[in-house]
Amino acid sequence: MFEKEHPEIKWTPITEGLPPLGTKVIVTVIDHYSRKLELRYPVYYMEHGYREGFGFYFGDSQLLKDVSEVVAWMPLPEPYKEN
Repeated sequence: MFEKEHPEIKWTPITEGLPPLGTKVIVTVIDHYSRKLELRYPVYYMEHGYREGFGFYFGDSQLLKDVSEVVAWMPLPEPYKEN
C-alpha cells in the first residue's frame, strides 16, 4: 500500500544495480552482529582511496560485507520545503 501511495520511494537491490559513483544514498544493511536489517545514511558509493575497486562509505568508514552488508539502496529524498 505504501509503495502505491509513494511511487517515488523505491529501493534498488544491489543485485539489480549500484548507485552512481559519488552520490549520497540511503542503504539497507544486514547487521551481522545483531542479525537485523538496519538503515544507514548518508552513505557514499565511491572508489577506494587505498586499493582498486569501489565500496560504500558511512562517514570515514567503509561498510564491510562481513559486518554491515549492503543489500539495497535508494536516493536521498528532497528536503522539506515550506509552501
